[in-house]
Amino acid sequence: MRQKFLKKIRVIISLVVFLFTIFIFIDFAHLFSSKVIHAILFLQFVPSLLDFVNVLTFAATGFIFISLITLLFGRVYCSFLCPLGVFQDIFIGISSRIRKFKKGRRWKYTSSRHILQYSILAASLVLLFLFRSLVFVNLLDPYSISGKMFTNLFRPVYYMANNLMADVFKAFHSYALYPIALKHISWPAVIFSGMLFITFMLLSVFRTRWYCNAICPVGTTLGLLSRVSLFKLRIDEASCNACGACERKCKAGCIDYRRNKIDFDRCVACFNCIPACPSGGVGYHLSLKKENTPVTESGKSRRNFLKTSVTGVAGLGTVLSVKKIFAANEKTSSTSVSPVTPPGSVSIWHFRETCTACHLCINACPTKVLQPAFLEYGLSGLFQPRLDYHTEYCNFECIRCSEVCPTGAIFPVTKEEKSTIQIGISKFIKNLCVVVANHTACAACSEHCPTKAVEMVPYLGDLKIPQIDEKICVGCGACEFACPVRPERSIYVEAHNYHHTAMKPLKKVEGEKKEKEVKPADDFPF
Repeated sequence: MRQKFLKKIRVIISLVVFLFTIFIFIDFAHLFSSKVIHAILFLQFVPSLLDFVNVLTFAATGFIFISLITLLFGRVYCSFLCPLGVFQDIFIGISSRIRKFKKGRRWKYTSSRHILQYSILAASLVLLFLFRSLVFVNLLDPYSISGKMFTNLFRPVYYMANNLMADVFKAFHSYALYPIALKHISWPAVIFSGMLFITFMLLSVFRTRWYCNAICPVGTTLGLLSRVSLFKLRIDEASCNACGACERKCKAGCIDYRRNKIDFDRCVACFNCIPACPSGGVGYHLSLKKENTPVTESGKSRRNFLKTSVTGVAGLGTVLSVKKIFAANEKTSSTSVSPVTPPGSVSIWHFRETCTACHLCINACPTKVLQPAFLEYGLSGLFQPRLDYHTEYCNFECIRCSEVCPTGAIFPVTKEEKSTIQIGISKFIKNLCVVVANHTACAACSEHCPTKAVEMVPYLGDLKIPQIDEKICVGCGACEFACPVRPERSIYVEAHNYHHTAMKPLKKVEGEKKEKEVKPADDFPF
């Protein structure tokens, strides 16, 4: 049985998942509901794992399903569902066709890199579970890497293409499309995402799936599980004619046709080798029998085990050193104002320890007040979202970020709950206000405040200045965004490390009481 259909199935499923994943990161019309978005991202390993740890719901068990599938068929996640894997496959496919046209050699078997990949995995786990730091996950998780590239690179291109088409349609008096303004661009995030794009493009062209088998902690974890998978790819020695076609087609570099060997823990389940074999000697087989391992191989296994153990200890020392650096960084930045985290994130510590900086919430935010941080959270929170009130303000009734967050960094909240979540407090600097400095009337902050926590009170003659009622302020930033003073605003939001609960505005409470007191009139009073 040639099993050629496996490659076709892989190509179709991976492209569908890849395109849907891209779209949820660039969609400005919010065509997909939060349930659809969570369904698409259900099988992303790291977000599902973090969401399960934080929320403990069945809806966050995608990583368990991926683990079970890996125990059955190997690393199918890496070629079917991983957006970064499919991104690499696209460039691998392009480069392979160019090489075929030039009649150059394709790929060949490469030795494993257990020391490097196990060290990175150990460091990631220690940082994650002992120190609650996601720095390695933010930088190395394939889903988060893809999210950064899609949001910071693909989204602006999609916006420009939409605006161009909108202008074309407008010329023909059609308004089916409408222009969308790209309100703010975080250049550090764009530059970093561009570097990632170029790096993975070059790696794909020259080293194929090297990242997946040498760096990626998800690939390493699934590779360990695939060692004991129920079904494995195997070369039939009786059918093999040692032509080397399977090795040349293997993008993971895990096939050694001279020894009829496949390192299945490094196989990314692309199934290119199956149709490439002219004799049908490569296929999936039930692997219940334990294979005989030569003495030399067992010696290598023991040496690898010792190397891995030593590396793990060294990795732990490295992690402790890195933790000291992070701690020092936090101490030096403790006097500065902390960034404001989104409603539903509970506290700055919960957010930093759970957000993988995938930037899905940044795209979902309708006002674009959510922007990638640079060093505002410290090194461990690189590019995690923050509320930038110089760009926009947080819409009082919007809960979109809490609906789409796949990791539990932002818990789901209702509109009613959000209306009393106090993420910060507005602070007024009297000397900077144009009313005081220029004796000019201004009430921009009060007019934009949705809870009327900023109220204008008499100051001098007919002039009035802002007064803040901290009990009903929710820290939405509308006042800071509206303030005309530059470069510093005369009114700004100071973040809460732990989110508080604000009181409902008195007028709103009285209005609700009146609505309850009014009895509906009878339909037939006579």
